[in-house]
Parts: sequence; structure tokens; C-alpha cells
Amino acid sequence: MTLGFSITLLFFALISCSAFHLWMRQAAHEDAEERTWAAAEHLVLEWKSDRSPAKAFEEVHEDARLDRVSMIIADKSGRVIGHDGHPTLPWPKPKAGWVVHSITLHRGTVAAGIHWTPIESELLKRTLSIGLFALLATLVAGSATWFIVGRTLQPIDQLAGGAEAASANPFLARLTAPSKDAEMVHLVATLNGMLDRLTEDSKGREQFYSAAAHELRTPLTVLIAEIEVTLSRPRMSSEYIDALENLRTQTLRLAGLTESLLALNRLNVGSANEAL
Repeated sequence: MTLGFSITLLFFALISCSAFHLWMRQAAHEDAEERTWAAAEHLVLEWKSDRSPAKAFEEVHEDARLDRVSMIIADKSGRVIGHDGHPTLPWPKPKAGWVVHSITLHRGTVAAGIHWTPIESELLKRTLSIGLFALLATLVAGSATWFIVGRTLQPIDQLAGGAEAASANPFLARLTAPSKDAEMVHLVATLNGMLDRLTEDSKGREQFYSAAAHELRTPLTVLIAEIEVTLSRPRMSSEYIDALENLRTQTLRLAGLTESLLALNRLNVGSANEAL
């Protein structure tokens, strides 16, 4: 049970970490796109004001949101005439791992980009750190659960061991409470009470079977003796008739006893069913 709980908790933790990583990556990518777009638009406005590229870069960098944004200005031929930021934005063909926004003017092209690879690596490191923390938290929670559940179920395990040891003679067995907890003491008292009732019921059945055997033995003995005496030698017809009469009397007595025993047994079974 503890293992299943730990595995389930770890599974949900990993799912949560993956979802959190995807959410952070999406949010960071959207922020990078927004900042590159803002940097390019701002740089276009400054360059249109007949400022030099260096002056335009200086004016753009007064906007704190554009930190870590690399920018370039290229002329109509594609030659870079000014750049700012580290690392330098690859141009005219930005490499993979960059988020770039460019605007083409009659004077040339303005482009702003953010190196996405380091940001993604940093996000991955954060996710791995969170995942490691979730793993450690799962191990701690699983260990604590195993300890608490083990301590809680230990008396029940001891009680089961005592019941198994006493199974050789269950009607004479009595269980002992493995702890002084009120619930455990009440449970053991209830089980011992049930064993007492089973013992009394067993004794009652033994007495019933003994009395039934005693009552049935007498007419059966008479029947066997009467048959043996009758068959011991040839007899007159009247003697056979007398013997058969005696046999019929004992048989009726035996049948009556059998019906009485069956009725008593049905009465006991009915009482037991009503008690349940």
C-alpha cells in the first residue's frame, strides 16, 4: 500500500513538473518575442529620426525591458553597419536557437533578437531542480507513511499471529490485546466473546449428540435383540406375529425419536438464523 502511494505521488509530481516546464517555456518564449518586437520597433523609431546607429542603440537601451536583447542595423545590401548586445545577433541568416524580429525599411533592415538556447537551458535546470525536490519529497513522504502505517498496523499483525497460533484449538483459545489502545482492547474483547459463544454452542451440540445417541441406542438394541432371538430357531406363525408386533412398536418409537431430534435441530437452526 505504501509503495503504491509513493509511486502514485511520484507520478503526479513528474506530470506536474513536466506541465510546469512547458508552461514556463511557453511564457518565456512569448516574453522573448514581445521584447524583440518592442526592441525592433523602438530602434526603427530612433533610426528614422536621422540618428546614427550608435545613437539609436543608446536611446533604445534606455528601455530596461530590452535587457539581453541583441540588435543590428543593416544597409540595403545587407551589410551590418551597427550592432549592439552580447552575443551578436547572426545576420543575415539568424541561426537556430534565436528568437528574432526584423523590420525592413527603405534605408535598410533593423533586427532584434534574443539568444533562446541559454534561456531554455536555464528553464530545464530549474525543472530538473524542482523534479529532484519532488523526488526527495516523495521519498520522505513514502518513508513517513511506511513508518506511520507500520506502527499503526503492527498491533493488528500481532493479533493475527496470536489468532493463527491458537487455531489448533480455537474453542479453548483466548486472544490477548497487543496494545492498551481502547479500540484494540475492545476488538480483542469482542473476539473473545465470540469465541466464548462458539465454545458454548459447541458444548451444547456435543450434549445434544450424546443425548440423541443414547436415546437412539435403546430402541436399536431392542430391535437387534428381537430379530436375533426370532431368527435363532424355527417358530410358529403366532410367534413370528408377536415378534413383528414388537419390532413395529420399537420402530415407531425410533421414528418418533428421529422426528423429535429433527424438530429440535430445526428449532436450533432457526434460532441461530434469527440471531444473525
